[in-house]
Amino acid sequence: MNIKVFRQLVALGLVVLTSSTLCGFLTLTLTMSPATAKPLAGHVEVESDESEPPPEFKEQSGVMDPGKRGKIENNPTPPAWIQGKVFSNNDMYMYSFWRLMGFKKEFRWSIPTSKKTTLFFKQDIAKHWKGEFKPTNGCTVTCVPIEGGERFKFFHKNPLGPHGYLERFGETKDGFPRYRIWFEEE
Repeated sequence: MNIKVFRQLVALGLVVLTSSTLCGFLTLTLTMSPATAKPLAGHVEVESDESEPPPEFKEQSGVMDPGKRGKIENNPTPPAWIQGKVFSNNDMYMYSFWRLMGFKKEFRWSIPTSKKTTLFFKQDIAKHWKGEFKPTNGCTVTCVPIEGGERFKFFHKNPLGPHGYLERFGETKDGFPRYRIWFEEE
């Protein structure tokens, strides 16, 4: 091997060795620094851009609860906390659940009482809506909690679509949360 090439290789090796030692030293110095991170303070909130929703890996749904028939009056009196004209009947009870997309197993899920959330009404619920816009294959509604317990106002993105109230009404025989549906009259 030529002595000139050998000297160049030794010089290159020293540069590599020096730079890697320096990087290691800097990393060690920074990690052993006594400075600590400050926790976030105040009202911190993350808001999403509604224009492009994130992909859904789970589905939150409500379906009719056929197990409740027979014990409930057909033309019930709405509770005092509901304002305006609403209607419900013996068929308008649902239970809520969530499941991973692509799987059939249903998991118990209560509608959150602390934040706005979306819920998919299956066709057996949406068919009771008497308004102008009638979803054909079910629809997604937004549920907003109302103070005073497990009560919610829900609405469709189309103003003529399903809207009304949900009221927590115990559980199904399998332990799923049950809700009574009160649709607002047009």
